[in-house]
Amino acid sequence: MRLCLGRERELALYGPPGFIDQVEHKLAAYTWNLVHNYPVDFTLIATELHADQTLHRARFRCRTRFQREPLDLVRCRKGFCSTRRALCVRAVLLDHDIPCLGFALEESCT
Repeated sequence: MRLCLGRERELALYGPPGFIDQVEHKLAAYTWNLVHNYPVDFTLIATELHADQTLHRARFRCRTRFQREPLDLVRCRKGFCSTRRALCVRAVLLDHDIPCLGFALEESCT
């Protein structure tokens, strides 16, 4: 993440239920007193996959010192799917005594 500060970038993060809270707490552990000096805005988008196949999302922007901004819920099907260029990412919830996701990468989504 440090490499992205000061760059006009968006970083997408994905996790199981509770992941957005974890990202928020991790970001709150730092003092963001110098980020106002950056000329561009770096953004994190944190997404949680829930058992009801909804995606809970939040945005954390450098310009706002990474304060949480809730985003609309998104409904997904066939497991979570995110398409970036020619790559498709699908995820399913796994039970490993803690919430976690299993990922499948595909060259194209159908």
